[in-house]
Amino acid sequence: MSKKAKIGLIGVGKWGKNIKRTLKEMGVLGMTSDLNGKEDTKDYWDILNNVEIDAVCIATEPQYHYQIAEDAIVAGRDVFVEKPFTQNLEEASFLIRLANDFDKILMAGFLPLYHTSYHKLKSKISEIGKINYIQARRLEVGKKPEDILNRLAPHDISLVVDLIGEPEKAVVFGSENSVILRLVYKDNDVGAGIFLSLNHPSKERTFTVMGSKENLVFDELKDIPKKEPLLLELEHFVDCVKSRRQPLTSGSKILKIIKTVDECKKSFNKNSGEGITEWAVYPGTGTGSTGEGDSEILWN
Repeated sequence: MSKKAKIGLIGVGKWGKNIKRTLKEMGVLGMTSDLNGKEDTKDYWDILNNVEIDAVCIATEPQYHYQIAEDAIVAGRDVFVEKPFTQNLEEASFLIRLANDFDKILMAGFLPLYHTSYHKLKSKISEIGKINYIQARRLEVGKKPEDILNRLAPHDISLVVDLIGEPEKAVVFGSENSVILRLVYKDNDVGAGIFLSLNHPSKERTFTVMGSKENLVFDELKDIPKKEPLLLELEHFVDCVKSRRQPLTSGSKILKIIKTVDECKKSFNKNSGEGITEWAVYPGTGTGSTGEGDSEILWN
């Protein structure tokens, strides 16, 4: 593809507005669709039927992702889908097979994977010795109760899966506001704990990798990226559309992340309302500044 790609955007809500702005800055925004009546059209089929559109970004309400992505692939478009990619593993598996059958690029949006500070952390992994444990904390202030696992969990699960792969088991305790995820790996050789909250006293987004030699910390709020993660993510998508290379977040990577989220949902539904500790509600009670005490509490 020698000409500049033209990308259609379906869904221009709270996050979709950021995608629209970024695609416009990149000079690739083609056509926009949203039911709000303020965009080029209310009907996304107007975008799919436009021969000038090479690919689409989908940022609607999550329950519509699957159907729109299916329609877009069958209509011959490459597709970028914001998180949550789909509502369940079955939908994700079908879309991946469909994209393969139609030879189309299918990319999932997992923004932290494109943060330059995460890239820096990843580049130093070999220096910290054996990875013993990963601890992530994604805490929001004053958010209304909603689907916390779909809203927050994919971010940190995508980072964990990227570094140490898919867990064997997920155990989740908590409520609609706050949950602890424990990701268990074979022989307990390595592990991960993720604390999520929608209504916490203070906002925090930290991701700590604890090695046998030293620890690495990615602080999403304090680490100023050299380049906006959303811009890097969408540039990667457009590059894949033009080059036909598979994206970083496609195929097997998507399935590993969605499968882990699904396992978390099953465990949450089983254990909902049980076992969330005082540490989970008022974190930071560990014994050391490295977070070692916190990780012990998560495991026990």
